[in-house]
Amino acid sequence: MKKKLLLLNESGLNDIFTHAFINEGYEVISILEEPFIYKKNIFTKLKNIYHRLFLNNNSFYGNDYYKKLNKEVFRRLNKINSDIDYALIFRADYYSEKNIKLIRNKSNLLISYQYDGWELGKGIVKLKDYFDKVFFFEKDDLLKFGNKALPLTNCYFLNDDTETSIDFDIFYLGTGTRTRIKNIKDLYKRLGDKYTIKAILTIPQYQNEENFGGIKLSHKGLKYSDNTKILKTSKCLIDIKFDYHNGLSFRFFEALYYKKKLITNNESVKKYDFYNANNIFITDFENLEGIEEFLEKPYIEIDEKIVEKYGFKNWSNYVLDLSPYNKIELP
Repeated sequence: MKKKLLLLNESGLNDIFTHAFINEGYEVISILEEPFIYKKNIFTKLKNIYHRLFLNNNSFYGNDYYKKLNKEVFRRLNKINSDIDYALIFRADYYSEKNIKLIRNKSNLLISYQYDGWELGKGIVKLKDYFDKVFFFEKDDLLKFGNKALPLTNCYFLNDDTETSIDFDIFYLGTGTRTRIKNIKDLYKRLGDKYTIKAILTIPQYQNEENFGGIKLSHKGLKYSDNTKILKTSKCLIDIKFDYHNGLSFRFFEALYYKKKLITNNESVKKYDFYNANNIFITDFENLEGIEEFLEKPYIEIDEKIVEKYGFKNWSNYVLDLSPYNKIELP
C-alpha cells in the first residue's frame, strides 16, 4: 500500500515537488494543487488605502492574502478523512496555528522545511511543539531554533536525458528587484558584446515591462518546466542571493545536475563539497575581474556520489528518514 503524504507548499514549486513524490511511489495529497487565487475587490482596495493613509500600514495586502489563504487551506484540510503517514509543510510559519494543529491531528509525522532566512521565517518558533522535525537551509538557524532543528539544502529534480543544443552562454531567471536588475545590466554591459545573455526578471504590475538585448523585465514569470528547458540550453547560470540569507538556492543544484557553470554572489558555496572554482565564479557583481577567463575554462565534472546526494530521491529519503540515504549537512 502506498504511503500517504500531505504536501502544503505555497511556493511556485508545488507542482514539481508533487510530481517528484508521486514518482517516488507516494500517494500525494497536495493541498494547494489547485492554486489559491487572491482576489482584490473594491472593498479590499479601499481597506488598503485606509491602512496606508491613516494607519501608516503598507502590509495590508500581504496580511490579507495570508488570512484568506489560511481560511481556504482550513477548508481543504477538513475534506481529508483518512490518516496521513507524512505531512511536509514548506514555510510552516505562513500558516495559522489552527491549520498546523489540524494537520498534526491527521498525520503521523509532521515536518516543516524553512527554506528562507531566519528573519523571514522566525514565526516557526511559536509552532515548534507541533512538529517532529524542522529543517533549515542555514547553519546559524539550527542554533537559533534549537531542539528538533535539522540541516537541509534545496535539491535538483531528475529530468529527461534528451540532449539539447546550446543556445545561450548565460541565463538568469529571478525576481526583478532594483539591485538584481542593476547586476544583470552591469553584467550585460561587460559581456554582452562577446557572449549571448538571456535574462527574465519578474517585476510588479505597477512597473513598466522592458526589453533590452536578451534581458526582459516581465510581469509574468516562467513555469519551472519552462525554466528547465531554457537552462538546459545555456552554458552558465546566474544566482543572485538576497541579503537576508546565505542558504543556497535551487540554482546551485540545477547547475550541479546539468553540469552548468554558475555566477553567484553567495560566498558560502565555497564550503560545500561540490564547489570548484572552475565551475562557480563568486562576485559582488561590481568587480567582475576574471569573469571572461572563467567562462572560457572547461567545466570540471563533480564526483557522482556527491551529485546524487543533492538529488530529490536522496533529499526525500533523508527528510522522511527512510533508508537508504546520505545525510545532507550544512558546512
